[in-house]
Amino acid sequence: VLGVLSWQRRGWCRLERSASLFASRACLIMVTSPQKLVVKSGPEWVVGWPVEGDFSLETDRHMVGEVTSILLSIYRTGLWKKGDLQAWRFYTALMSKTKLYPDFPPNESLSHFLQRYNMSAADSSQLSPLMLASMEGNLSVMQALLREGCDIDATTKFEIPEAHVNGTNTALSLAAQISTPEAVQLLLQARASVNLPKAQGGVRCAPRSRKTTARGGALETEEEEKA
Repeated sequence: VLGVLSWQRRGWCRLERSASLFASRACLIMVTSPQKLVVKSGPEWVVGWPVEGDFSLETDRHMVGEVTSILLSIYRTGLWKKGDLQAWRFYTALMSKTKLYPDFPPNESLSHFLQRYNMSAADSSQLSPLMLASMEGNLSVMQALLREGCDIDATTKFEIPEAHVNGTNTALSLAAQISTPEAVQLLLQARASVNLPKAQGGVRCAPRSRKTTARGGALETEEEEKA
């Protein structure tokens, strides 16, 4: 059952936000009890990206992951049919996060990776092979690309508004917000620059330093001051 108070406590925000973003229609059906539902254009208390939700019950984590994986697969199919290859590649790289386990073969070869993403090593895609491999945490492919001398600090101006991704990004900036600690560590060990070009954007997800609290039936986000 989804409600204002359980939205944060039960991790429902992750599922609700995903469903709202992937839906082709703007309305949202909110089940508030076994006998009652409400149709809305969008809950007013939604202020953050799904990573802000808490899992007070461990069973919610698996349920939300399974449903989100299905939603993402349907959404990716729609992107493929529309020919939006860039967005399709971006969301393909996120599949591992929804499934809670790597969505690619162990020790995957570079050739297999490129075939899976329907691209070549010299692809002029906005998202380079290294960026995609870094996003999904594919260490074996990242290592193969680095051995071949790919530009580790290559930048891209790529926008996925619903995922809060815009401005200029590198493989490291994308991995830092979307991928695994191991992927970030590998890029840092390969001497990836930690700086983006000045006056540029980047991934704009909810910072980890934020606190999200429920007050008066609405969620409020407070920035923590850092010394």
